[in-house]
Amino acid sequence: MWAPAIKRLCMSASDLSLCSAAKGFLAAVFFSTGSGCAYNHHQQTTELDQLLNDTAPAVAQQYSVVRDAVHKHGTMATHSPKLLSLDDAVRLALKNNPSIKQYLAQIDLAEADMYRAASIHNPLVSATKLNGGNDESPFFAYSLMLSASDLITRNARMDIAAQRSDITAHEVANAIVMLAARTQQAYYHYLYAQQRTNTQEQIRHLQELVYELAQRFHAAGNLTDLELAEKNANAAQAHITKLRAQSEQASARAALAELLNLSVTDPWQTSQLLPTATMEIAIDGLLTIAQNSRLDLRAAALRVDVLQRQYEATDWQRWIGDIGFELERERETSGERLNGGGLELELPIFNQHKDTVIRAYANWTAAKAQQQQLKLAVENQITTAASKLTLLKQQLTVYEEVLLPAQAAVVDGVVERQNFMLEGGFALLERKLEHLSSEAQYVDALGQYWAAWSALGQALGGAQPPTIVAPEQQSADQQQPHTPEPKHQHHQHH
Repeated sequence: MWAPAIKRLCMSASDLSLCSAAKGFLAAVFFSTGSGCAYNHHQQTTELDQLLNDTAPAVAQQYSVVRDAVHKHGTMATHSPKLLSLDDAVRLALKNNPSIKQYLAQIDLAEADMYRAASIHNPLVSATKLNGGNDESPFFAYSLMLSASDLITRNARMDIAAQRSDITAHEVANAIVMLAARTQQAYYHYLYAQQRTNTQEQIRHLQELVYELAQRFHAAGNLTDLELAEKNANAAQAHITKLRAQSEQASARAALAELLNLSVTDPWQTSQLLPTATMEIAIDGLLTIAQNSRLDLRAAALRVDVLQRQYEATDWQRWIGDIGFELERERETSGERLNGGGLELELPIFNQHKDTVIRAYANWTAAKAQQQQLKLAVENQITTAASKLTLLKQQLTVYEEVLLPAQAAVVDGVVERQNFMLEGGFALLERKLEHLSSEAQYVDALGQYWAAWSALGQALGGAQPPTIVAPEQQSADQQQPHTPEPKHQHHQHH
């Protein structure tokens, strides 16, 4: 790129010292810049893969499947499976969600910053021709200006750019992990919304039966107007609750579809039952896990280090200013040829770039404050989610082992008494309503449990929370968790 300019500068030179000096200086520049540009896109994506493998192996495997399919075929399947498992949902999110392309674009921007840090300003070539009076020969002047300050500060810029690239890799990997975590949370929430709607539909149907029976008793004169009105109000309230559950189900489907970049009208479905809560969380060591697996925590620490280095570099670089070397050749009107060089040096007398130093220090201070804030937020997230999981697991155990079986036994007893004409129809329906009401509360607690489980996974940066009781293997057709009869099945967690 610079060779033609140098050639023109040296064409008419009888003394080749100027040309040789220029070539020697530029050769040194080329050697310096070429030796620091070995960092490439492949190296950065490899670092991204390693970060994912170290912190969230399950997400790394899903991401690898998606990327390999895209690299091999240009794209994955254009349609989603009609019945989505949790793994299917995560893969679709990693493939379809537009934010993934935005995250990966940051890798390219970091690569561009690396090249920019390794480069120096292009040389400036100037030529001057002045015509002399009285038929004198014209005056010619040629000059080549090169910046030396870029070379002096290049190593510091390269180090800072490399650290920033490392921060970008951590941030992109964390964004991928968090997308997978949000997808899991949305998937469980949609399962909960469907199961809640089904339960509320059963309650509505049973309340309608109670009201129909009440109408018969009222017509026979065995029920007062007030009692009939109460049954009617209960049926209407159950209908409203069911409609509200349907609305929440539609919202949950839309939220999941947005993460998967699918239409809510597409014919995709999921299981309609939540898995049972089979784990007990081991509370000890959660904060240590987060410190090792939270990529945003590691990125925050790296950012503090790089801003400190940038502040220190800015503090000493402000005294350098602009330094330039000039190589010049002139031909006087008399025909005499002059060769030489010069030095341009900025003297930091009136402006020592104090504003850049203050700005660099402020950025460093803000990064330290953000790091401390993030540490506290992570600690609170983990503590809250783990406590909720423990309490909700205890609630679910009471529902599964005591309340729901006891109410089922009461219903069976009332059915037996009704067969012997010892109980009326209202007694049986009311006991069934009590049972269904408790089951609806159980579904709510189960939904909260999986919401807390997903929140804990996010707080741990995608790492699997340690459990005291490991979940058992279960096939998809065995997921029948919400009724005490038959016995609860277990679910393998991702």
